[in-house]
Amino acid sequence: ARGAATLIRQSAKDRHALEWVTKAPTDFVSTVDLAAEEAIVAHLHAHFPRATIVAEERSPTAAMQSGLVFVVDPLDGTTNFLHGFPHYAVSIAAMQDGVLQAGVVWNVERSEVYTAVRGGGAYCGHERIQVSPAREMTRVLLGTGFPFRQNDAIESYLDQLRRVIPKVGGIRRAGSAALDLAD
Repeated sequence: ARGAATLIRQSAKDRHALEWVTKAPTDFVSTVDLAAEEAIVAHLHAHFPRATIVAEERSPTAAMQSGLVFVVDPLDGTTNFLHGFPHYAVSIAAMQDGVLQAGVVWNVERSEVYTAVRGGGAYCGHERIQVSPAREMTRVLLGTGFPFRQNDAIESYLDQLRRVIPKVGGIRRAGSAALDLAD
């Protein structure tokens, strides 16, 4: 994650010169996504040659088979990155026999590292983090995402959002699911 974050940070200096490819009408990939993914995959293969790697750009539909599986999103928040909105991350999870064991989310712009290990808690750097202790919905800040690949899901999502908004303290959607959940 560190190596990919460094690559992304360096590439941000010339983001306007980057080539974008449209995967779907509102879903993009750039040469930075591909280079970061390649760096992560090479590192994981060097250290875990038998592991299966499910990566967003090269193998998003790979089977989550038994054994060690890494799930990689090399640049979560590509649209944010491409537009210079400073909310994007590298996200890597490790699963063993279908059970999530560990994960890292590296906030590239703020150089914050979120980690979690099954049974060991979650951290931002060396500080332990946890979900809000709020018990009243009106005091909750809710993180969410919007459907962007399936337009037929928008109406259902908006109906749900209309019911939730008046009951919570606030709703945020900043465009990187990994960071939206980690922050």
